[in-house]
Amino acid sequence: MERARVEEIKKYMKLTEKIDNLAVLVIDMQYGFIDHIEDRNIIHHQIAVLEFCIRTSTPVIVVESLGLLSILGRTICPLLTRIEKNPLHAYIQKGKISAFSNPSLVTVLQRFKATKLLIMGVRADCCVQQTAESAIKKGYKVLTSGTLTPSKIFTL
Repeated sequence: MERARVEEIKKYMKLTEKIDNLAVLVIDMQYGFIDHIEDRNIIHHQIAVLEFCIRTSTPVIVVESLGLLSILGRTICPLLTRIEKNPLHAYIQKGKISAFSNPSLVTVLQRFKATKLLIMGVRADCCVQQTAESAIKKGYKVLTSGTLTPSKIFTL
């Protein structure tokens, strides 16, 4: 891994202060999607964020594509093992591109008192973008980063 990326990951790992009303959405980080990602470093960045969530008791919501679940599999183990260590986590399945296509997402976000969302996932140009747009329309503040979500378009 190149030195600049290692330093960036160390920045995430140093974060210790809880950000009020923040929840992290992990979108479509399923095995079938991950096989098509060239830059696997995003997984290391996402792990660093999930470690931050454990340290600060920041809620994490895992969103998985429902229709393709049998083909794509579950969220990858390196992420799931961190997510499971956080007592504030939930799982949502979605049938459409936006995670907000499942109304229970709003219920979970309300339960966690989330008004800010850090969205990370497998496709910036599709599910992450649609979810971010839906979140903004619903009044959430949205954060994301190119180091947490690849933007390169691929086909299955």
